[in-house]
This record gives sequence, structure tokens and C-alpha cells, in this order.
Amino acid sequence: MPPACKLLFNNTNGDIYYVANYCVMKKNQNTAYYINCRFFIGKLFEQSFSVLRTQELLTLYQEIGNLILKQEKQGNSGTEIIEALSGSLKELSADIRKFSPENLRYMRAFAIACEEASNPIIQMAFYKLSWSHLKFILRTVKEAESLHFYVRQTWENGWSLPVMIRQIKSGLYERQGRLPSNFRTTISDAQYDRVQQAFKDPYILDFLCLPSTAKERDVEQALIRQMPELQQELGSGFAFVKRQQKMVNSDKGFFCDLVFYHTGLKRYIVIDIKVVEFKPEYLGKMSAYLALADEQLRQDGDGESIGLILCTSRQETFVAQLLKDFHKPMGIATYKR
Repeated sequence: MPPACKLLFNNTNGDIYYVANYCVMKKNQNTAYYINCRFFIGKLFEQSFSVLRTQELLTLYQEIGNLILKQEKQGNSGTEIIEALSGSLKELSADIRKFSPENLRYMRAFAIACEEASNPIIQMAFYKLSWSHLKFILRTVKEAESLHFYVRQTWENGWSLPVMIRQIKSGLYERQGRLPSNFRTTISDAQYDRVQQAFKDPYILDFLCLPSTAKERDVEQALIRQMPELQQELGSGFAFVKRQQKMVNSDKGFFCDLVFYHTGLKRYIVIDIKVVEFKPEYLGKMSAYLALADEQLRQDGDGESIGLILCTSRQETFVAQLLKDFHKPMGIATYKR
């Protein structure tokens, strides 16, 4: 058994945990910093930090972070505390990187982020992510609200680390829910926030790798070929239905570029792709598509279909004025590729 360890408890599975009480002293001008760090060091006698489950490890990291913050509040030097604590903790772990000064600074930041999270869902989400996910978020996102946003989105969408990095670098927090739309007047108050948050502006379609001369059909075909990337960019809940969906009015056929069904909103989403700046006539065309979609696709229990027009550019004030005159829910987003 490691020095200064004592048996803490036996859990229902028969696992034995130990708590090590370490007192680290750092002398500086006759001042001694006594740091008492309690932490799990493993299961049974022979096991180590490497076998701890993610939640247990994050509990340990938060506790160490809280310890550092507590010492700082008492007037001690954060830098000296971290250096002294790192030296002591490294003696107990084969993987010394876990307790490097850099990692301890992440633990401090993690403790602050957890303390600032008042929402129970966010608090739970922290403990559902890997330490690699959390370190990147803590390193790149400084504002608490956006940090909590990415923690929750990563957990709820099951993002891998590369996917999460792409979402953060693309500024998802600033784009989410920013779609210019007429949802305020066409969606009930009870559903408005949820519907608005399901869309974003602009959409980042940089995975297409198309030349600037690409035509609408080229963009549409490329999106179909890279449907997983498109669905990832659209967000959770977008289930692909059909490309060039045909809908008939009398003897005339209309073809919608892309049709999705949003499983959360329970609404069909009709997407019209343009490779030029927004034009007013696009709204009339979309209104017709939505009327036909509600008539021919919509099932019992579904809400009204929603239109999403994707353009290369638009004048927001002009778009807002035009949208007021349409009674079908729709929005006009730009996209970058």
C-alpha cells in the first residue's frame, strides 16, 4: 500500500478504494503552503489511476482543481501551488503527464467551469465527456455561456473529438439560432425557441471543395455525395428524405432540391439551394413548395413544413421586410464553401 494511504470504503461490488492524504510543503520566505489532496488511487492494491473510469477521473480532477482554487483564495501563489502539487502527485502515477503543471492548470479551469454551471444538465454533461474533449474546450472557449453550450452539444450529439473541434472552430455558438426567419409569426410561442434553435446562419459547407463556378446542380450532387457531412452541419434530427422530391399540382410537377424530416420537430424541411445572391422571387417559390409538402407529405401529428433557402449572400434588412408578408414558416441562410 502506498505511504500515507488508508482504507476508505468497500463498495457494493467489492472494490476497495484508498485515499491518500498528502501534505506538500513549499517554503518561500518563511511561508509554508500545506496542501492536503484527497484522491482515489486505484482499485485493490495493485491498480492505478489508469483503471479509473472517466467519471471517477473527472471527479478527481475537479477536486484537485478546487483545492488549487481554495489555496489561491487564501492568498497563496497559484503557480507555486501547482508546481509543488504536480511534483508530489507525479510520484503516485506511472503516467506523469496526468499531473503535469499544464494538466493541473486545466484541472483548475475545469473546477471553475463546473462551479459556473448552474444548469443540472450542463453539470451532468461535463462528466459525460473525455478529458481530451474537455481540455480542448477549456483551452479555446473562454466565455462561460459558450463553453457550456459546447459541452452540452458535444454530449447530446455524441461528437468525436475532430467533429467537436470543427464545430468550435466554425463558430457554431455564434451561428446557432441566428437564421433570419418569419418563425416569430408562423410558429407557436411554445415551439418558437426550439424551431429557431434548430437552424443556423451561415452554414459551413467547406467539405464540398467545389470551384466558385459550380452550378446549383453541382452543389446539390456534391451534398448528396457527402450526406453525412451535410447532416452533421445541419444538426441533430435532420433525416434525409429525398433529392428532387416531386410534388404535383393539377398536372404540373414541382421538384424540391432536398427534403429532410426533422425527427425532433416532427416537420418536413424543404431546402432550396442557390449559387447566387438572394432574390425576392425565391420566397414565392418556397411558399408554393411548402403548401404542396403540407398537402402531400405531411402526416397526422406533423407540424407545418419549414422552408430553408440557402444563398451565397443577402441583405438582412431587405430579407426581414419580405419575410413578414409570407405565412408559411421559412428562413433565408447564407452558406460558405
